[in-house]
Amino acid sequence: MPSLQISTTNDLSNFLNSDSYNQFVSFLSSLNSAVKGISLDHHDHDHDHHHAQQSPKIIKDIMSVFSANIDLPSDDQLILMHSTGASNNLHSFHSFQFKLQKILRKLMLDVVVVVVVVGAEELIGELSEYFFRSFGDTISSPLPLPAYSVEHELHFLAWTFCLSKIGIINDGDYIPLVSIVFVKYFHIIKKIMTTFKVQHSDGDGDSYPAYPHLPFLWGSSSLIGNDQVKPATLQEDDYDYDKDKYLFFPSAADAKARGAEAVLNFMIKLGLDTITWQEVNEGIFKDYTENIMGDMSIMNHFLTGSIIHF
Repeated sequence: MPSLQISTTNDLSNFLNSDSYNQFVSFLSSLNSAVKGISLDHHDHDHDHHHAQQSPKIIKDIMSVFSANIDLPSDDQLILMHSTGASNNLHSFHSFQFKLQKILRKLMLDVVVVVVVVGAEELIGELSEYFFRSFGDTISSPLPLPAYSVEHELHFLAWTFCLSKIGIINDGDYIPLVSIVFVKYFHIIKKIMTTFKVQHSDGDGDSYPAYPHLPFLWGSSSLIGNDQVKPATLQEDDYDYDKDKYLFFPSAADAKARGAEAVLNFMIKLGLDTITWQEVNEGIFKDYTENIMGDMSIMNHFLTGSIIHF
């Protein structure tokens, strides 16, 4: 089973110099390159369903897991929750986690058709842990509250990386993996944030590592070659450009609405300091692989095991 093994700066250094880290970064780079110049129609759920049905079986299987098993409150339940305060939000979030944990093994078996071999149970357990860690946690600041940060997004990326390492996902799946699966994941995370009034800052009040970063990475990649809108547009506080096709601008609008100013300001600065979306994308990729994955406060929450190890 994966565990928290990065507890010192020396551990982190060893991880960053490991083959697993290099392979992980290579996987991230491949996903990033796969959607270069490709629009991501992330708002149209009929579009999601239609394209999932035309995608490789693994993409269909993952989307089926999402649609059938990520159990979030109805609109009526949501109104009741928010009217009864933070304690009910926390209770409902714990209920969501409990239900998800109960069916984790089945979910992983739905995605991974495992031939009965030595270590199969351990493999399912490992995948389950990464998947479960992808949907938030609780923090104490000073009272227990639902929380989400880039470390949870990182675990979802790790889950897909593990699927690729064991041969379930291959490079022919990369475009739908990003444009369908990750986009659906981002949609679910936004709903979780809204539903449970999730906290977006760490204990020090820093919103930078507390908001998803991959939508900006994939979003900037999809804008490469687009001459109709420039990166400097970000400073104009207008995020409506083709919002149904490009993930970057809706993500910027959402970050602003949720008060994740540190992330938004970083993206705006990148837009001002660069001329092309290629440069913006390279800046985000460098930041993610060096600063996010090199941040001890993030990586000491990151699981490593038999697939990702150092």
